[in-house]
Amino acid sequence: MDIIKYFYLWILWFVIVAVALLIYLFWYLYMKRKIMRHSVEREVSAQEAGGQADTEREVLASGAPAQGRKNRKNRHLWRRRTVKIYENDRVSGPCTIGWLRPGILLPDREYKESEMEWIRLHEMTHIRHRDIFWKLLCILACILHWYNPFAWYLLCQYGKMSEYYCDERCVEGRSMEEKKDYAMFLVREAVDKKAGAPVNYLSEKGEKMKERIRFILSAGKKKGMAVLMVG
Repeated sequence: MDIIKYFYLWILWFVIVAVALLIYLFWYLYMKRKIMRHSVEREVSAQEAGGQADTEREVLASGAPAQGRKNRKNRHLWRRRTVKIYENDRVSGPCTIGWLRPGILLPDREYKESEMEWIRLHEMTHIRHRDIFWKLLCILACILHWYNPFAWYLLCQYGKMSEYYCDERCVEGRSMEEKKDYAMFLVREAVDKKAGAPVNYLSEKGEKMKERIRFILSAGKKKGMAVLMVG
């Protein structure tokens, strides 16, 4: 009798997981297609493209400018990691989308040169470390272990620590005044949290934003704790 009981419980778990996976996969692909349908490839300036004319208007995923012949080989090596910048009037702030061929989405408004530098460096760090892919794996872990609160805690902590790391890269070697400018830019671009949205926004409103600002202005003193939490 115990074997039969456990067998039925296993069947129940399998059905719940299979249905949840199918629903999430369908929803993700549908929402991504809907968002990209309203996206227009941005006319990237020479400054944004790294000072090199590029007919495909692509930006290196390393976030570093491509200049002259010495970097053509690097562009070839990074071809699979190039991303395109799009404008989309449906997004509230800068964000990335896609884990196979990631792209950067910008709202339909103008940004200053310094602001574009923040956006590019932050989002390229996400892409270079495949944060969207790893976050999807965390979501998969939550689906497989839907009954385990630690799985959901993992998802929350990974999202938080990945933002901390990108922020640290953006303010690395910067003066306190520049750090404050970056923090204020995050506040201005913060959006209301979109539950389960298939995009990774630059910043979101709420308590997490306050924690990020404290982390940025503390010169990364919480880095050790961040590494511990991710572990």
